[in-house]
Amino acid sequence: MGDESGDSTGPSRGEPSRKIKRVNTKRKGELSEAAFLLKAAGLGFGVAKPWGDSERYDFILDSHGLDFHKNDSHNNDSHSEDSHCPDSHNHDSHNHDPHDHAAGRRLWRVQLKCTAVVRARGYDVQPIYSIYGQGKMVYTADDIDVLVAHIIPLDIWYVLPIEAFAPCKSLRFYPQGGCKRPRFEHYREAWHLLRLDHQQ
Repeated sequence: MGDESGDSTGPSRGEPSRKIKRVNTKRKGELSEAAFLLKAAGLGFGVAKPWGDSERYDFILDSHGLDFHKNDSHNNDSHSEDSHCPDSHNHDSHNHDPHDHAAGRRLWRVQLKCTAVVRARGYDVQPIYSIYGQGKMVYTADDIDVLVAHIIPLDIWYVLPIEAFAPCKSLRFYPQGGCKRPRFEHYREAWHLLRLDHQQ
């Protein structure tokens, strides 16, 4: 497999110099969008993409007619937070019930974020966007309904309702451990949160 460092591979005598190109951020985002389309469609969601790029969300998911079982394999972790972990905060996300906002919902505005770099044993995602002249802004319920974070190297997905993280500017995920009480691990592969029957 090729090295994505971007350094020269070292040409042999008489051979032209060649480099292995690093996959840039935009290309990684495009690959994650393609992977999301395959994942969501495979789970039975209707998937649509807004025209242009003026909206804060990347996709619209239609949960009508879904019939898949809730996966509890990742939902038995403690919901308490470890103050030593970067993704822990003083406020508790469970004080906000995502089902209150989701009751009866069929269409979901989804913002997709992807990450491939490990920092401090976790994968960071910044749920923010930029407005010219105003700087970086956090997502709110007026912008999106759900944030989906794709951990590229592991092909793992976290499905977070907006109430679970707003107004945080940085999230950290620990799919391979590294934090005693990871705040968002029970949202790992939590596609069941978008089912109509789960909301009722």
